[in-house]
Amino acid sequence: MNQQGVDVRKKLSDLPSLLRASVVGLLMLSSPAWAGPRLADLSGVWGSDRCSESGQEASCGTFMLYLVQNKDRICGSYFGGRPHLSQVDEGEPRSVRGVVVGNTAVISIESSSSGAIYLATARRSGHSLRWQTVGTVKNPPFGDVDFIASDQWMKRKAGSVSAEDLARIRQECSG
Repeated sequence: MNQQGVDVRKKLSDLPSLLRASVVGLLMLSSPAWAGPRLADLSGVWGSDRCSESGQEASCGTFMLYLVQNKDRICGSYFGGRPHLSQVDEGEPRSVRGVVVGNTAVISIESSSSGAIYLATARRSGHSLRWQTVGTVKNPPFGDVDFIASDQWMKRKAGSVSAEDLARIRQECSG
Protein backbone atom coordinates (compact mmCIF):
# COMPACT_ATOMS: atom_id res chain seq x y z
CA MET A 1 0.00 0.00 0.00
CA ASN A 2 1.13 3.51 -0.70
CA GLN A 3 0.79 6.55 1.54
CA GLN A 4 -2.82 7.22 0.43
CA GLY A 5 -3.87 3.71 1.32
CA VAL A 6 -4.19 2.47 -2.29
CA ASP A 7 -3.13 -1.11 -3.00
CA VAL A 8 -0.71 -0.48 -5.89
CA ARG A 9 -0.25 -4.21 -6.58
CA LYS A 10 -3.99 -4.59 -7.02
CA LYS A 11 -4.11 -1.59 -9.39
CA LEU A 12 -1.23 -2.94 -11.47
CA SER A 13 -2.74 -6.41 -11.68
CA ASP A 14 -6.01 -4.91 -13.00
CA LEU A 15 -4.26 -2.96 -15.76
CA PRO A 16 -3.72 -5.82 -18.23
CA SER A 17 -7.37 -6.88 -18.11
CA LEU A 18 -8.50 -3.25 -18.45
CA LEU A 19 -6.12 -2.79 -21.37
CA ARG A 20 -7.39 -6.02 -22.96
CA ALA A 21 -11.01 -4.92 -22.53
CA SER A 22 -10.22 -1.52 -24.08
CA VAL A 23 -8.55 -3.06 -27.11
CA VAL A 24 -11.42 -5.51 -27.63
CA GLY A 25 -13.94 -2.67 -27.28
CA LEU A 26 -12.11 -0.48 -29.79
CA LEU A 27 -11.85 -3.35 -32.27
CA MET A 28 -15.56 -4.06 -31.94
CA LEU A 29 -16.48 -0.41 -32.52
CA SER A 30 -14.28 -0.18 -35.61
CA SER A 31 -15.56 -3.39 -37.19
CA PRO A 32 -17.99 -3.22 -40.15
CA ALA A 33 -20.64 -5.05 -38.13
CA TRP A 34 -20.81 -2.13 -35.68
CA ALA A 35 -20.25 0.62 -38.23
CA GLY A 36 -23.12 -0.44 -40.49
CA PRO A 37 -22.91 -1.81 -44.03
CA ARG A 38 -20.21 -0.44 -46.29
CA LEU A 39 -21.49 1.29 -49.39
CA ALA A 40 -20.13 0.36 -52.79
CA ASP A 41 -18.57 3.21 -54.75
CA LEU A 42 -20.72 3.60 -57.85
CA SER A 43 -19.39 7.02 -58.89
CA GLY A 44 -17.94 7.22 -62.35
CA VAL A 45 -18.71 6.56 -65.96
CA TRP A 46 -20.02 3.07 -66.66
CA GLY A 47 -20.72 1.73 -70.12
CA SER A 48 -21.47 -1.25 -72.27
CA ASP A 49 -22.07 -2.05 -75.88
CA ARG A 50 -25.19 -3.86 -77.00
CA CYS A 51 -24.28 -5.87 -80.05
CA SER A 52 -26.32 -7.93 -82.46
CA GLU A 53 -25.79 -11.69 -82.50
CA SER A 54 -23.24 -11.32 -85.29
CA GLY A 55 -20.96 -9.65 -82.74
CA GLN A 56 -19.67 -7.11 -85.23
CA GLU A 57 -18.60 -3.86 -83.60
CA ALA A 58 -20.27 -1.86 -86.37
CA SER A 59 -23.66 -3.22 -85.32
CA CYS A 60 -23.33 -2.30 -81.63
CA GLY A 61 -25.42 0.18 -79.74
CA THR A 62 -24.22 1.70 -76.51
CA PHE A 63 -25.48 2.52 -73.02
CA MET A 64 -23.53 4.77 -70.65
CA LEU A 65 -24.21 5.89 -67.08
CA TYR A 66 -22.64 9.01 -65.57
CA LEU A 67 -23.00 8.60 -61.80
CA VAL A 68 -22.07 10.80 -58.86
CA GLN A 69 -22.40 9.37 -55.36
CA ASN A 70 -22.66 11.40 -52.16
CA LYS A 71 -22.79 9.00 -49.21
CA ASP A 72 -25.85 6.85 -49.97
CA ARG A 73 -27.32 9.08 -52.71
CA ILE A 74 -26.83 8.63 -56.46
CA CYS A 75 -27.40 11.30 -59.10
CA GLY A 76 -26.45 11.38 -62.73
CA SER A 77 -27.30 11.08 -66.36
CA TYR A 78 -27.11 8.51 -69.16
CA PHE A 79 -26.60 8.09 -72.88
CA GLY A 80 -28.12 5.36 -75.01
CA GLY A 81 -27.82 4.85 -78.73
CA ARG A 82 -28.69 2.45 -81.51
CA PRO A 83 -26.01 0.94 -83.72
CA HIS A 84 -24.22 3.59 -85.80
CA LEU A 85 -25.91 6.10 -83.44
CA SER A 86 -28.84 6.26 -85.84
CA GLN A 87 -31.00 7.25 -82.85
CA VAL A 88 -29.88 8.44 -79.45
CA ASP A 89 -31.48 8.98 -76.05
CA GLU A 90 -29.45 11.39 -73.94
CA GLY A 91 -30.49 11.87 -70.33
CA GLU A 92 -31.14 15.30 -68.93
CA PRO A 93 -29.23 16.43 -65.83
CA ARG A 94 -30.45 14.48 -62.80
CA SER A 95 -32.34 12.00 -64.99
CA VAL A 96 -30.77 9.22 -62.90
CA ARG A 97 -31.46 9.32 -59.15
CA GLY A 98 -31.31 6.73 -56.42
CA VAL A 99 -30.08 5.41 -53.12
CA VAL A 100 -27.25 2.97 -52.37
CA VAL A 101 -27.68 0.10 -49.91
CA GLY A 102 -24.57 -2.05 -49.51
CA ASN A 103 -23.32 -2.90 -53.00
CA THR A 104 -26.62 -2.14 -54.78
CA ALA A 105 -28.32 1.07 -55.83
CA VAL A 106 -32.06 1.36 -56.41
CA ILE A 107 -32.45 3.90 -59.20
CA SER A 108 -35.14 5.78 -61.09
CA ILE A 109 -34.19 6.76 -64.63
CA GLU A 110 -36.23 9.08 -66.84
CA SER A 111 -35.98 8.77 -70.61
CA SER A 112 -35.51 12.12 -72.32
CA SER A 113 -36.84 10.84 -75.63
CA SER A 114 -39.98 9.02 -74.46
CA GLY A 115 -40.74 10.57 -71.05
CA ALA A 116 -40.97 7.10 -69.46
CA ILE A 117 -39.62 6.56 -65.95
CA TYR A 118 -38.12 3.20 -65.08
CA LEU A 119 -37.02 1.59 -61.83
CA ALA A 120 -33.67 -0.19 -61.99
CA THR A 121 -30.97 -1.69 -59.82
CA ALA A 122 -27.23 -1.25 -60.25
CA ARG A 123 -25.18 -3.82 -58.35
CA ARG A 124 -21.41 -3.50 -58.02
CA SER A 125 -19.58 -6.78 -58.47
CA GLY A 126 -15.80 -6.41 -58.46
CA HIS A 127 -14.89 -4.06 -61.30
CA SER A 128 -18.27 -4.48 -63.01
CA LEU A 129 -21.73 -3.04 -62.57
CA ARG A 130 -24.85 -5.12 -63.23
CA TRP A 131 -27.67 -2.90 -64.49
CA GLN A 132 -31.19 -4.33 -64.45
CA THR A 133 -34.41 -2.50 -65.23
CA VAL A 134 -36.99 -4.01 -62.90
CA GLY A 135 -40.16 -2.06 -63.68
CA THR A 136 -41.93 0.90 -65.20
CA VAL A 137 -42.97 3.76 -62.93
CA LYS A 138 -44.46 5.89 -65.72
CA ASN A 139 -45.33 4.70 -69.21
CA PRO A 140 -44.02 6.74 -72.12
CA PRO A 141 -46.47 9.58 -72.84
CA PHE A 142 -44.79 10.60 -76.11
CA GLY A 143 -44.63 7.17 -77.71
CA ASP A 144 -41.00 7.61 -78.75
CA VAL A 145 -38.53 4.78 -78.36
CA ASP A 146 -35.95 5.02 -75.59
CA PHE A 147 -32.59 3.32 -75.34
CA ILE A 148 -32.28 2.42 -71.68
CA ALA A 149 -30.65 -0.96 -71.12
CA SER A 150 -32.80 -3.65 -69.54
CA ASP A 151 -30.14 -6.11 -68.35
CA GLN A 152 -26.52 -5.25 -68.93
CA TRP A 153 -23.07 -5.83 -67.43
CA MET A 154 -21.12 -2.57 -67.51
CA LYS A 155 -17.47 -1.59 -67.06
CA ARG A 156 -15.92 1.69 -65.92
CA LYS A 157 -14.96 3.94 -68.81
CA ALA A 158 -11.93 6.20 -68.61
CA GLY A 159 -10.74 9.03 -70.79
CA SER A 160 -10.82 12.79 -71.02
CA VAL A 161 -14.30 12.99 -72.59
CA SER A 162 -15.79 10.85 -69.82
CA ALA A 163 -13.97 12.83 -67.12
CA GLU A 164 -15.31 16.12 -68.51
CA ASP A 165 -18.84 14.73 -68.70
CA LEU A 166 -18.60 13.43 -65.15
CA ALA A 167 -17.37 16.81 -63.87
CA ARG A 168 -20.39 18.46 -65.54
CA ILE A 169 -22.76 15.90 -63.99
CA ARG A 170 -21.17 16.41 -60.56
CA GLN A 171 -21.77 20.16 -60.83
CA GLU A 172 -25.38 19.71 -62.01
CA CYS A 173 -26.17 17.27 -59.21
CA SER A 174 -24.72 19.48 -56.48
CA GLY A 175 -27.05 22.40 -57.25
